[in-house]
Amino acid sequence: MRNPTQRVTLNMGMSMPAWFDIYGLDKNAREDQAGIEKSSKLLNELVEEEIKNGIPPERIIVGGFSMGGAVAIHAALTSPHTLGGVVALSTWLPLSTTFPQALVSGDKKINLPILQCH
Repeated sequence: MRNPTQRVTLNMGMSMPAWFDIYGLDKNAREDQAGIEKSSKLLNELVEEEIKNGIPPERIIVGGFSMGGAVAIHAALTSPHTLGGVVALSTWLPLSTTFPQALVSGDKKINLPILQCH
């Protein structure tokens, strides 16, 4: 999946391939909630297509690097399915203050394997 080109505030507003805007690196920096949720929705739509094609959700692993990893973690944690896992490299959990409230499958997500490395 290829991410679109858009302006990123953190990079002086330059256009670049990005899943969402990043306003700052501070943990209290404003986040592009709409952009993060849009990208998560796109990834979850791809997961739904795989499920429709006969792949059980527990056999699907999503992953990414940097912003892609952030989208992968967010999408997996907000998916209506418990996926097989997440591989997230050099990344973070976006919209972290919305968890665990954002978890839509309840306690099942506690068993979601996540490999997050930097």
